[in-house]
Amino acid sequence: QDIDMQIRTQNSIRSERSLYRQVLEGASLGAWDWDIDADKMTLNHRAAQMLGYELEVMRREGQIYWIDLIHPNDKARLHKNLQNYLVGKSDKFEIECRLQRSNGKYRWLSITAKLFQPDLHFERPRLVGVWKDIHFEKQKMDYYSTFIQETPLAIAMFDKNMHYMDCSNKWRSDYGLEEIPIIGKSHYEIFPEISEEWKDFHRKCMLGGTFRREE
Repeated sequence: QDIDMQIRTQNSIRSERSLYRQVLEGASLGAWDWDIDADKMTLNHRAAQMLGYELEVMRREGQIYWIDLIHPNDKARLHKNLQNYLVGKSDKFEIECRLQRSNGKYRWLSITAKLFQPDLHFERPRLVGVWKDIHFEKQKMDYYSTFIQETPLAIAMFDKNMHYMDCSNKWRSDYGLEEIPIIGKSHYEIFPEISEEWKDFHRKCMLGGTFRREE
């Protein structure tokens, strides 16, 4: 009976993995799997293709460890985010960064991953993730960023948590921010004196409201 249960469990796991692979391929996502204790990393065919490689070539040339392909300017940020996730300082691993393709050019990818502890599916801790090509979206953002920065008006772009995504040069000069790195930082960190009343206006605007008020 125990043997039958083990066989059924193994068959169920194989079915789940097969379905997982089909979903990934259908969604045009690259997948990777890092056996942390063995320090062994694998990719699926789609992940290799997104970097301009055939999977067999990557295996032969020893480039499966994709972290080696990260753009130098993105490596420190990736390692910090990854370490924070692995030690429990953050509840998810998610990052946008550039990976080098086989032609030497870099391409923007959105990378997410989840840590799996040993269970029926994995004998050792594994970090399993996917990446999505966001290169064209990033190019559009660069275009919009240039437009925003050069506009003669004082404007800023925030995410839903009021962290700076971009701002115009006029905004920086008007608020004395020329030498201060603000992208990615909270508006309330840059301006801690902002009142709760203004924060409430901001929250309502984030929900789709439109307000007008003189400063």
